Amino acid sequence: MEIKLNLVPPLRKEEIKKSYLLRMIVKWQVEVLLIFILFLAILWHISYVLKVEAISNLKQIEMARQSFSYKDMQDYKEKIKNANVQIADIKKIQKGQLYWSELMGKLNEMIFSGIEIDSLSTKDYEIFLTGVADSRDNLANFKEKLTQESCFKEVDFPLANLMNKENLAFQMQFTIKKECIETIK
Repeated sequence: MEIKLNLVPPLRKEEIKKSYLLRMIVKWQVEVLLIFILFLAILWHISYVLKVEAISNLKQIEMARQSFSYKDMQDYKEKIKNANVQIADIKKIQKGQLYWSELMGKLNEMIFSGIEIDSLSTKDYEIFLTGVADSRDNLANFKEKLTQESCFKEVDFPLANLMNKENLAFQMQFTIKKECIETIK
């Protein structure tokens, strides 16, 4: 068994305690200072890496500018000019284009059961239709719808079309207005 005797006077104990606290405070300050220095070193390193990257990027941009010469610009201007000429040609072609699908849509709205269209031919703005109607009344109604349509004019409907009562073979001719089948301006 050991017996420990504390022979240190109380004043000296107080000094030892203060000395210990001072060493702890200094130790903490050194640790904080080291962490702060480490943090600054990391920031400096990041700054350095960013500078190197920026300089590298500037060099690449400068090299790209040097490689993109005046001749290349002239080539691109010439290509753009040719593309614009081609687009202008396409617009000219489209401007004169007629959309016969508009005529087909209007005829489709007018045709009802009992009317069959066998052939449809065009010359300029004149349309020639042939077909078969199952009754005289259906054919007369179809002719009436054609004459009432604002896009059709000069509907030529021979009376010979109405000779039979049933299964009438008919033909008719009419003109379509330009506005109804022209392209959008």
